[in-house]
Amino acid sequence: MKHCVIILDGAAGWPLAGLGGNTTLSAARTPHLDALAREGTVGMAVTVPEGASSSPISYDWYKDFINFLLNGNHEGWFAYVITFGEIAVGIGLLLGALTGIAAFFGALMNMSFLLAGSASSNPVLFTAAIGLILAWRVAGYYGVDRYLLPMLGTPWRAPVRTTPSPPVGTT
Repeated sequence: MKHCVIILDGAAGWPLAGLGGNTTLSAARTPHLDALAREGTVGMAVTVPEGASSSPISYDWYKDFINFLLNGNHEGWFAYVITFGEIAVGIGLLLGALTGIAAFFGALMNMSFLLAGSASSNPVLFTAAIGLILAWRVAGYYGVDRYLLPMLGTPWRAPVRTTPSPPVGTT
């Protein structure tokens, strides 16, 4: 199987006033990139391979969702959502910031890969994400959560007060 890797480093750029506040990539006509997204992994998930009786997606509701994205040409903006989500989950888990929330959304994205028929290491990663979600209560011992969770407050502990409370018995 042959693979093609395209690195669009710096293609998004900065929003420019001359392009109506759009970046050069969002203002450009990209029929080939759109076709690549449509006919790549997502597009192949809903097509029936030659000699097979059905597509890799086993659940009709998920196949309908993928077809909705493809038929409406939504794969372009949805790719940005996925990219942002993967970066946010990665940063959250690397820094230890909101670890339980990052693990939940990582597991949600991983479940999307599993529903699309891709197995590889996804079951192991999904199991690790469930472990992180269940261990979120102790996530505050390491990483940014050690300082962030007391400020935000958690279900098992009230937020830390920054002003002293009045003594008991006084008004």
